[in-house]
Amino acid sequence: MEFDSRDLVNFSTLNYDICIIGGGIAGITIAKELSDSGKRVALLESGGYESDEATQNLYSGVVNDDDILFHPDLDKCRDRYYGGSSNTWGGYSIPLDYYDFQNGLGHVVSDWPISFSEHHKNLERACSYLEIGLNNFGDPSIDEHPFLIDEIESSDRLVSDHIKFSSPVNFKTNYSDFFKNSTNVDVYLWANTVNLGFDEINEKVKRSVQKTLNGKTFYLNADEFILCTGGIEVPRLLLSSNDVISNGIGNQNGLVGKYYSTHPVFYGGLFWKSPSINVRNGRTLNYENVEIERVLKIKNTIKNSENISNIFFWMSNPSSRFSDIISPKLSYYKDNQYIDSLFVVGSSLDMIQSYNNSVQLGDELDDLGMKKVVLDFHISDQDIQNVIDSYKILSSEFAKLGLGRMSYTDDIEDMKKSYSFSRAHHMGTTRMASSSAKGVVDSNCKVFGTKNLYISSSSIFSTSGAANPTLSLLSLSIRLADYVRAL
Repeated sequence: MEFDSRDLVNFSTLNYDICIIGGGIAGITIAKELSDSGKRVALLESGGYESDEATQNLYSGVVNDDDILFHPDLDKCRDRYYGGSSNTWGGYSIPLDYYDFQNGLGHVVSDWPISFSEHHKNLERACSYLEIGLNNFGDPSIDEHPFLIDEIESSDRLVSDHIKFSSPVNFKTNYSDFFKNSTNVDVYLWANTVNLGFDEINEKVKRSVQKTLNGKTFYLNADEFILCTGGIEVPRLLLSSNDVISNGIGNQNGLVGKYYSTHPVFYGGLFWKSPSINVRNGRTLNYENVEIERVLKIKNTIKNSENISNIFFWMSNPSSRFSDIISPKLSYYKDNQYIDSLFVVGSSLDMIQSYNNSVQLGDELDDLGMKKVVLDFHISDQDIQNVIDSYKILSSEFAKLGLGRMSYTDDIEDMKKSYSFSRAHHMGTTRMASSSAKGVVDSNCKVFGTKNLYISSSSIFSTSGAANPTLSLLSLSIRLADYVRAL
């Protein structure tokens, strides 16, 4: 069933087996997976069916960043209404890869307590939610022409992969009617969770506290609580729930909100192809009738030996939109008479994890009385050097294979000028780890120091990889739903 929380009796108390906080992709997926479990499930969503200015304003906060290497405003890079990011996402789907789960390789500070195969075992089910066919990433049989450039097949340093594009699926559209007719999943719209009541003796969350913007307060008791509000709001709620534990739930070692990362995008290279070379850039339909875009990756052995982070590349035809984001050392190529042979090489980077990139609570309050977020975000010079080193490998391999000539800048300050934006992929702030000394949740997504509080969000990513997080988050959400179902 579905309820408008603004119509509830003030200070009422609801009782459920499972409380899911956050009605976006992760929360909806878990609720759907548990819909036939026999457990009574409450799904709490801050907004309604459409974006609302007052509700969206609850995301506002302060960003401490750099002028060139900026971070989007906090109320502009998230969607606080039913369906979450699925209301506006681009459908990009590609999973974390093997390299992301190898502790200590390159600049990866990984402590994933689950293996690559454990993470991937639910990818087929995740692909089904996104309607993108099978889990066949990296498989050349997906298309008659699977490689961005055919000659890459013979490379000993580069490998082709592909991004799949969901339609894109809107989870609110796909599942709202299902929940309206459900006998054991209840959706509460306009419900803003502002606090988790913690029983320190029994190490359990005993209730969640919700407020509405029309002045109502209500409580929800449950046996299990699952936070699905994203990589910024999850740590905000944990840090705000400090009436029993002064520095917040799960924060015994000061790690809640730390190691924030996202995916910086650089357009730092220009590739001038040889006349005989065919570049298959842009989107095409594969054998499954699913849109794909071919990308290039550096082989794991090379990333390890060269000590660089994960990264992948794509190629775009040059256009006026790149004029302000390609560094001056590269821009003059745009006027070359061989413009049809020219491609802009974009890249998406796995940031080096930094304790100082963090989500914290400020002093300013929102309209519900919660402290607003202060986000510290800085892309390091070593991150930029990783981009440069990766373009260098790409350039040398293109020359070796006779594909053409690639230009890029090897100057850190110039490469900064090729920065375009950071994707709205908020990761790492409640990392999954083998112990509370290294992270916030265990291998079952349960918050250390608690017996009934779980997190399903890209905030639990121990490494960010270079891949868009949605598909991997879905896989982990399904895994968590299976675990909670068995309790």
